[in-house]
Amino acid sequence: MVTVNSGPVDSSDSPKDWPQEKWDLLVGAWYGFVQREFPHDCRELHRYINEAEEYEVWKVCGYESLEDFINQGLGLEPEQVNWAMEGLQIYGMDAPVAMSKAAEIGRLKEQNPGITQQQIADKLCVSQKQVSRIVDPKGLSVKNRNTRQFGWMPVKPEDAAAKIREKFGDEFADALKLNL
Repeated sequence: MVTVNSGPVDSSDSPKDWPQEKWDLLVGAWYGFVQREFPHDCRELHRYINEAEEYEVWKVCGYESLEDFINQGLGLEPEQVNWAMEGLQIYGMDAPVAMSKAAEIGRLKEQNPGITQQQIADKLCVSQKQVSRIVDPKGLSVKNRNTRQFGWMPVKPEDAAAKIREKFGDEFADALKLNL
């Protein structure tokens, strides 16, 4: 189902909400958001790229390719976007992340196949505030915070749960449990 919006175009809008004749305005709104927000929060990147591809916004608006749209329409470097999209998958979408940080994470992953999330965090001095920074991707170990070493020590799930509750509180741990 397609709904047509008749108000002002906003960067949070989707192409499905507007007739194709208004997509140039939508791209302009996206461009403004990218330039204003992506230096400190690029979590909308996936949505913009996926919607531009899914609805062929790039073609309807006269760009030669998706890469041309990324470069000319959004003012971004396609290679940086590819790295940033990979970086967002690794870093997560729960907290703001700068485009440059997401791209650096993705670049490290591409150039070092098999690198772990923790190794990336160590290289970039990324904050350990997210659960994904406390529990490794397999959920088998927790970073040893009692030493300055960046080693991992094996733990039981109940120990990991206790650390999560200690670090983030009961409300967060309960919400996490519901989403597992």
